[in-house]
Amino acid sequence: MDVTIKDKYKELLDQITSVKTKEEFDSVMMDLDSFISRHKDNSELKQLLDKLLDLSRLVSLKLKKKHKFKSETKEYVI
Repeated sequence: MDVTIKDKYKELLDQITSVKTKEEFDSVMMDLDSFISRHKDNSELKQLLDKLLDLSRLVSLKLKKKHKFKSETKEYVI
């Protein structure tokens, strides 16, 4: 069964929005980069590709902020 562009877009969107770790994010970004490379010349997809990239930037910032917060928290032993 062939995966359509629409299916792959939905899959990437779902993956990006469910990322919890930097490793997961890196893996999704590899898939996203590959998807974009294959379809970058498709003008009909440009807007969707831009949205995926914007979303990935937001997720990246979220992960960085989460990591920063975790690294700044200290455990206190009483």
